Amino acid sequence: MSQSIVDLTNALLLGVIKKSPEAFRIRPAGDTSVVEHLVDGQVHEELRTPTSVLVAVIRRLAVMASLPTYGKGEAAAGRIHLQLGDASHYFEIRVEGHGPELVLYGNLLSEAAYHSR
Repeated sequence: MSQSIVDLTNALLLGVIKKSPEAFRIRPAGDTSVVEHLVDGQVHEELRTPTSVLVAVIRRLAVMASLPTYGKGEAAAGRIHLQLGDASHYFEIRVEGHGPELVLYGNLLSEAAYHSR
């Protein structure tokens, strides 16, 4: 995995931590893919980039969440615990689709929610 994909993945997670959206997703949008945050019921576009870049980011997040590899068309869900200094951050993600049609749905979780599920 290239360092630029790792750096972009980390930047996307930090953006979620900073903005605390209700939810976030990465989805295809024509020739590109888009990162969106849901804030106060409104969708806000955070980033638009070539699909190949965000597919690599989704795959990186899937590794971080220890998602199993499923066949084409099957979804997978998991959690990420991200330690930044003394602070812990928790995410829940779900990945659907295959190849350039991959979609990631995510939520920032409280520590209690992370450990209760």
